[in-house]
Amino acid sequence: MAKKRKAKACAYTSIGGQALMEGILMRGPRRDCIALRLPDGSIELKGEDKKPEAARWYKKVPLLRGVIAFIGSMMVGYRALMYSAEKTGGLDAEPETKFEKWLEAHFGEKLMSIIGVVALVLGLAISLVLFKFLPMALVTLLEWLGLSLGGWRTVLEGVVKLAIFLGYLAVVSLMKEIRVTFMYHGAEHKTISCYEAGEPLTPENAAKFPRAHPRCGTSFLFLTIFIGILVGFLLPWDNMWLRLGLSLLTLPVVMGLGYEAIRLCGKYNNAVTRAIAAPGKWVQKLTTKEPTLRQLEVAIAALRDVLPGDGSDLLGNPSEETARQLQDAARQPVEAQQTPAAAAGEPDAAEGPDAAEGPAAAEEPVTVEGPAAAEEPVIAEGPAATAAPALAAVPQAAPAQPSGGAAAGTPASAPAEAGPGAP
Repeated sequence: MAKKRKAKACAYTSIGGQALMEGILMRGPRRDCIALRLPDGSIELKGEDKKPEAARWYKKVPLLRGVIAFIGSMMVGYRALMYSAEKTGGLDAEPETKFEKWLEAHFGEKLMSIIGVVALVLGLAISLVLFKFLPMALVTLLEWLGLSLGGWRTVLEGVVKLAIFLGYLAVVSLMKEIRVTFMYHGAEHKTISCYEAGEPLTPENAAKFPRAHPRCGTSFLFLTIFIGILVGFLLPWDNMWLRLGLSLLTLPVVMGLGYEAIRLCGKYNNAVTRAIAAPGKWVQKLTTKEPTLRQLEVAIAALRDVLPGDGSDLLGNPSEETARQLQDAARQPVEAQQTPAAAAGEPDAAEGPDAAEGPAAAEEPVTVEGPAAAEEPVIAEGPAATAAPALAAVPQAAPAQPSGGAAAGTPASAPAEAGPGAP
């Protein structure tokens, strides 16, 4: 008589992530970790413990927590992105100008924080122009030219918003650096899905899971735009500037609603949450690419580093047995399973333009070989955001939430992707 196979544990995690240049940022309930593939082929980990969250009262306030998580994720994601660019060679070494030397002399260690704030403000400004002013101005111009749109004005405005969003993603995905980052985005999702399924964390196991994840920052971005379109039906068209002002005033509410929707998708798996997550998962076909085994190694190293070890990252109050099984599977010893290319210090050969190249990093870095072993990801505060190597263009953000992460290069109106962006 065949022996009955023991069912694997399965649960959802609040761990969120973000794709970087040649690496991944994972954000756990107690710890963050940047894992990078360096030019020499090694993996570096930069881990940092979080401050106690007892004082974070806003996490219990619906809508408000989404806005705060979004801003926080953008700040953390930008710093991680710049760090990865510096460590992996994404920022070419050039002689400092007199102005740069003056800034460093006057602001010292605070300089990067100041640059992060400026980048955040510019990114939000660009996003507002692209997704608020431009669609509204186009519709107003058409009516001024004599085209009677009537009740279709808001619909056309929404179509323009979606076209800009999808067009932007399609264009940046053609850039070599962005494509590699999108591969790490896929690696982040696959790794978190592997962990949630209770499978041992190996590159081969993670590779079997889909690239899309319901709690991704890309999904948050799409939901934010869609909810904004619905809210647009309630705003007057009599005066474009009045409509624009009201649209900006309702933006925090729209972002908060998008965050709460993604949060529900992170806690429940039913027909309603699957329907909410479906459009975002379709869009993730643009923001994720199939990763190589070497990229999955980096994602696994980052995830293992932030696992709390006691199941406190798991959502929905799973049983102690389920939590134990997931933790045991995640920490199961992994034999080196490198491909010949990896063993030779070369990137795995990915088919076509998705071929992986290069590296990934960390502070007080710990260099590991192979699928880095780790120590002992928000809804890490929302869908985890993935930063984009289009360093100075449209920032993408998404509050860190489990498994869902927006990928690098995504426009700035979203919280950090959670889970595998945070999925």
